[in-house]
Amino acid sequence: MTKLLYVSDSDWIAGEMVAIDGPYNGWRNLVLPMAHADELVMNAVLTSAAFHLTIQGRQNWHAGAGFPCLPNPCVSKDQLRPEYLYNLTIKGLQRTRDSVGSDHEVQKTVLMTILILLATTMINGGEEFPALFEMMQAVTMVLGGEEQIGGSDLGDFMIRQVRNIDRTGRMRVYAAPHISEKTGFGVMSSQPDWDQIFECLRYCSQSQPTAQAPIRNVVQQAHDIYLRQVRRDPRISNSVESIEESVHRLERFKKTLQAFPKDAPGSNSLVWATFIAASDCTLQEHKEFFVDVIMQHFHRSRFGNLLKGIRHLQYVWAQRSEGARWTNLLPQSRMFLA
Repeated sequence: MTKLLYVSDSDWIAGEMVAIDGPYNGWRNLVLPMAHADELVMNAVLTSAAFHLTIQGRQNWHAGAGFPCLPNPCVSKDQLRPEYLYNLTIKGLQRTRDSVGSDHEVQKTVLMTILILLATTMINGGEEFPALFEMMQAVTMVLGGEEQIGGSDLGDFMIRQVRNIDRTGRMRVYAAPHISEKTGFGVMSSQPDWDQIFECLRYCSQSQPTAQAPIRNVVQQAHDIYLRQVRRDPRISNSVESIEESVHRLERFKKTLQAFPKDAPGSNSLVWATFIAASDCTLQEHKEFFVDVIMQHFHRSRFGNLLKGIRHLQYVWAQRSEGARWTNLLPQSRMFLA
C-alpha cells in the first residue's frame, strides 16, 4: 500500500466520515486495519483515496514522486489511477460475492467493501450510489439482518453505517431522500428511524458531548423543512403564503448555521442539512448564501459530490420556479450528498 494513499484515507477521508473525529472513528480504527488483512477491502480503500487525491489536483502521479512507497516494484503508475482501482475493486467484489456461499466472515468483507465504495461516491460524485445502496441492502439481508452482523466492534460499526452513509454514519436515513420522495417521506416521518441519526451522533461525540446540541438543532430544522415540503399540497406550493413560510424557515436556518463556529467540532456533519435546506430556496440572497456554505465545505473536504450538488441545486431552483416539488427532484441527481 502506498504511503500517500494511506495518509489520504487516515488523515483526510476518515475525519470527514464522522460527525466528530476522535478515538471512536471506526473509519480509521477499524476499516484501515481490516484493509491490511484483506485485499478486497484494501482495494476499496485505495480507490477512495485515489479519487480524493485526484480531486485535489494530484493527477500527475508517477513512481518516486506521487507515491513515495509503492506496494511492489512491478506496480505501474496506471495501476494506481482511481479508475483502474475502482474497476479492480468492482471485479473483486463481484467475484467474491458470487462465491461466498454461507461464509458470513467473507460476506462481511463484501459488505465493508460496499460501504467504502458508497463513501467513494461521495468523494467522486459518482452515479453508482443507487446501485451500491441496493447491493448493500441485499448483502445485509443475506447476513441475516442487523442482529446477526453485530456483536463485535467491527460488526457494530457496520450496523451504524447500514442503519442510516454519510460523514456521521447514517446511511439509510440520510440516503432516503436521494432514493425517492416516497422513501424519503417514509423514513423521515418515522420517529424510530429519525432517532437513529442522534444515536450515531451520540456515539461519535463521546469525547465532546457538548457538541451535540448545536448539530441536532441544524439537522432537525432540515428534517422539518423536508417533511413540510413533502406534506404540502402541490396546488398551493407556490402560493404567496407558502413561499413566505419557506423564506421564514430558511432565514431561521441561515441564522442557526451562521451561529455555528466554522472550526467547531462537527461542522463537517452539516452538509446534508445545508443541502436539504438549500433546495427550498426562493430568494436569490439565500441561494448565494447556501452556495457559499457548500463551497466552504468543498474547500475543506475536496469531496466531488459537493460540486455536483451545487449544479443540481441550480437545476432544482429552476424547476421549482416552474412549479416542481424539489423533494421529487433530489433523486434525479443519482448521488448522495451528505
